[in-house]
Amino acid sequence: MTAFYFTVSEWQLKGCPSSQVNAEVSRMITVLHLEDKWNAAAKDLSGGMKRKLCVGIALIADSKVKDQLLFINSY
Repeated sequence: MTAFYFTVSEWQLKGCPSSQVNAEVSRMITVLHLEDKWNAAAKDLSGGMKRKLCVGIALIADSKVKDQLLFINSY
């Protein structure tokens, strides 16, 4: 499954409107700098990219954390 598919699946599990999925997923792609990996198989992502994907999934769909400042430090 691709990173995009994982994100859309989580969006649907949270019961969010399908009319907002493209805008929200596109925003998350940009925020996390995953543009070049978005259609890659999730299993092929590096450890850091997988963590970014997990953060993106956690923040979608009007998450309470979304409007807070979040620092991510990767080595």
